[in-house]
Amino acid sequence: MQTNYMDDIVLLLTACINPNGMSYTVVQDIELRKKQYRESLSFYLTHTKYKIVFIENSNIDISCLYQKEISEGRLECITFDGNNYDRYLGKGFGEALILNYAYIHSKLIAQSHYIVKITGRVIVENVIELIDSCSLDKKSVYCELGLREKTTVSVFFIAHKDFYPLFLSKRNLINDFSKCYFEKVLFQSIFRMEKGYSS
Repeated sequence: MQTNYMDDIVLLLTACINPNGMSYTVVQDIELRKKQYRESLSFYLTHTKYKIVFIENSNIDISCLYQKEISEGRLECITFDGNNYDRYLGKGFGEALILNYAYIHSKLIAQSHYIVKITGRVIVENVIELIDSCSLDKKSVYCELGLREKTTVSVFFIAHKDFYPLFLSKRNLINDFSKCYFEKVLFQSIFRMEKGYSS
């Protein structure tokens, strides 16, 4: 990836500091989760030069800790109240709501073309190498696919922002109780895009 692509790419870190008893969420401790998110965010600020959107859905604002990076235009912190939906829908539904909110409200995403979505507590140490290995175009999504299971690994994927309306238009299908997981809907959306469907 050449340096002139730097402004075309934004890292999107999704976060839920207070899971509020969300099912299938192993770490429930708020302070521990906050610490993990801060460690991850610090890694990407230190080890990459990409602009970063950190978006959190339980109304816990940590932007006061990053005023320098925010004022320099390197970081955008968004916090909203988006974790009060029915619990049976599962955390994947909440993840989709986070992506939808970011897509609508983020100024950095509006200024960029490609979104590198990363689950906020995960440190992808080779993130630069992964981005550099991609031949980015509007009709490609880079992620790990499970073709047999028809699912994806969703903690990290790269897509043009035009992919998001297609995927997010199906967000209401996500329901952990019905075993229609975020990863399954993401997989289906990728294949719909490759077949040329827009909705």
